[in-house]
Amino acid sequence: MKIVFKVEIETLFGEDRKISPGKLEHLAMICASLQNSGARVMIVSSGAIALGTARLGFASEPSGITAQQAAAAVGQVELIKEYQKFFDDFDQTVAQILLTKDVVDNPVRNLNATNTLVRLMDRGIISLINENDSVSTNDIILNDNYPLVLIVTSLTGADMIVVNTYTENNYLLLFRNSSLIREATAEELLDVTEEIKKGKLLIDQDINGFPDFQHFREMTGANK
Repeated sequence: MKIVFKVEIETLFGEDRKISPGKLEHLAMICASLQNSGARVMIVSSGAIALGTARLGFASEPSGITAQQAAAAVGQVELIKEYQKFFDDFDQTVAQILLTKDVVDNPVRNLNATNTLVRLMDRGIISLINENDSVSTNDIILNDNYPLVLIVTSLTGADMIVVNTYTENNYLLLFRNSSLIREATAEELLDVTEEIKKGKLLIDQDINGFPDFQHFREMTGANK
């Protein structure tokens, strides 16, 4: 059972526009619980630009693409530090993976990325995945990391996408080969995962893979 969490960093912010320790700790707890139940978790997280901006002492995020790439380079270090700090409380190791869109079509890069992700899953390590903003600007321009989520599901054959929402303890669940989207609390998420693993959750197989970016935005527009 392979699960990809989609995390936009703003969903982890508090009112002060900084990462909320409580929100990140809760996310780490859910991911660690899923890992301990036998699932394999990966996290696609934005946040490098926001954290890099804060680290550099800027009042707001830079507007130019090149300046945003520079902020992201600084922020990548801060992002992995923040995640590992909270996952340490649950004895869970995380790894950083930076990908670009062309990993899908380049056979060598595709194989290398897949092998790395699979080996980390086999070792019980949670991959923290972000776009390599120094060489790719797709996520920056779209301001959404769902396309990167789709790349990760393609590389790993993930069974489910879990979207971290702005509402605390509320998640959106997307299932492979289904256009269904389901809301769930953390407790319900754990139950759904067990039902899928045991083959007890029947889901209509009405599409191939997961909803594309446009369909995803249409389905979740009210929740953003």
